[in-house]
Amino acid sequence: MILKIAVAPEAERDLEDILEYIAADNPSAAGSLAESFDKSIARLAELPYMGPSMHVPLRKGFRKVTVFPYLVIYRVTSDTVQIVRVVHSSRDLPSLLKYL
Repeated sequence: MILKIAVAPEAERDLEDILEYIAADNPSAAGSLAESFDKSIARLAELPYMGPSMHVPLRKGFRKVTVFPYLVIYRVTSDTVQIVRVVHSSRDLPSLLKYL
């Protein structure tokens, strides 16, 4: 079964900020990274459990896939993959996710 993809407003802003920052110095690299994000997110519709689950205190169901050096953080419901954030892998994830 192929699931729907829903991208949270925060994740949309994350993607825009990441791509704008990279495009300022290297538009070609930003285009390639955008393609990598698109492919990885589209693949989640078919294989929603491909990313490992994340341990986040007081939060359950978060998973991640890597688009190096970024993480696409998501949750799976019965019919939807919810993209909740896209962040650099060096970020403090428990602190970032505790407010979701």
